[in-house]
Amino acid sequence: MGDPNKSKRNRAAKPDGEVDRLSNLPDFIIHQILGFLPDTKFAAQTCVLSKRWKNLWTSVSDLRFDTIYFSKNLRSFEKFMLYALLRRDHHSTVRTLALSINYKEGFGDEVSSGFDVVGLINWVVQYAVDHGVRHVYLSSRSMRFRPSPALLGCRALKTLELNNADVSGLSSACLPAVTNLVLKECFFDEFLYVTESTFPNLANLDICVAYGIDDSVMKLSGTKLVYLKMEGLCCDEVQLAAPNLQVFKFLHKAENGYGSGWIMDFLDVDLPSVKYAEVLFYECVDPAVEGNIEDQFLRLLDGIRNAVSLTLRVPPLKDLKTTGLLKHQISPFTNLASLKLLVEKRNRGRGKKGDKKVLDDIKTYLLSGNPHPKNVDIIRVD
Repeated sequence: MGDPNKSKRNRAAKPDGEVDRLSNLPDFIIHQILGFLPDTKFAAQTCVLSKRWKNLWTSVSDLRFDTIYFSKNLRSFEKFMLYALLRRDHHSTVRTLALSINYKEGFGDEVSSGFDVVGLINWVVQYAVDHGVRHVYLSSRSMRFRPSPALLGCRALKTLELNNADVSGLSSACLPAVTNLVLKECFFDEFLYVTESTFPNLANLDICVAYGIDDSVMKLSGTKLVYLKMEGLCCDEVQLAAPNLQVFKFLHKAENGYGSGWIMDFLDVDLPSVKYAEVLFYECVDPAVEGNIEDQFLRLLDGIRNAVSLTLRVPPLKDLKTTGLLKHQISPFTNLASLKLLVEKRNRGRGKKGDKKVLDDIKTYLLSGNPHPKNVDIIRVD
């Protein structure tokens, strides 16, 4: 029998220059692997693996910095981030730059004692602008920030995602290359205009929880817009005009106090090319606006009249009991092939017979334009 320890020693004693299988991969493959890590901090830690790995992380194209992975404090996070950006191989391009300042215990004390969160964000933004970064993601859970003029005028930017920002300045932005825009929990003052004059190539727009001051107006339009999602909005007037939009998702829901109550007035909805639509209504919590739901409900549906597939969570049935407008309306959906109705399992304030009557009216209304769709599903939901 051979010595078992001998085979172990042979495996351990690798010839000079031999490296592990991962290190044998081309640099661009390793860069992609490192780019998938949740934070650049972990990419930097690979420098201890071998001499070859010492500087590989400095040329990774996708950079992500998130305070959630730093246990000490904001200043240690800032120190590493500045080191990582200034230490980069300047012959390599930065494709993606993501900054997330999430609240952690103790971070609030640093902010209150003078740590400049907004200044740090602006420094990162300027770095992105100076280096032609195409995809920028900015999130600050500890303090709302306003995007700098440099960011709103960046001509190289293709993707912009803002979380907890004051986006009032978007109405005067100049972002000709942006194709993807995501706004999460953002604030605006009187107007939020995302139009072709500011975003001429915008294709995908996702707005999740955006709220304005009293009498605020949101206008979303663009001939190249093909995907639009609106969730938890809180404003007074909405105008939608996207002649080539293919997918439309609208979620009216009360979450974190935003979007509670039916307070939006759809002045204009013109989305003639929409093929796939989801319109989801949740509880209306403001009795003063319940009477307006049915009119807005019909106006919104008319704007997506050419949809082939429609998923609809109807307004709470108790909110559709007053005017009976559905009985006197003809459905605009002449091309509807698939209809999915989501209905609350329990509706307060009405008997089962009353609920069934309203539900039958809604179904009859929706199918009156095309009484023989391929699929009709009614699903009870919580």
